[in-house]
Amino acid sequence: MEPEDLKSRIEIALAGGRLSQWQRHFLIDIHARLEKYGSDTRLTDKQSAKLFEAIGYAPPVSQAPPPPRSTGPRSTQWRPRRRRSPLAREARYLAGRFARAFGFALALVVGA
Repeated sequence: MEPEDLKSRIEIALAGGRLSQWQRHFLIDIHARLEKYGSDTRLTDKQSAKLFEAIGYAPPVSQAPPPPRSTGPRSTQWRPRRRRSPLAREARYLAGRFARAFGFALALVVGA
């Protein structure tokens, strides 16, 4: 939609008076952007949707097909997890516990 057409629709919606305070403020801001930047005005998809909702205009919906799914190799970021045995985990736990206990006993002997 052309910026001049959008500006005129925004002005009509503002003159209508059936807008909430938030919608009125939003339309005034968008109108100021259109005045300042003209056809170079960029709006996000959400801003465009709210704008068209407020001015009562439904933009034509483009029915672009979804991108095809790739059947090639999987992403290089994904790696399978390495499975660890519960015995290895328990052995690491017991080794750490033994090292702490041995260090504590050594500190007691040296301190005595």
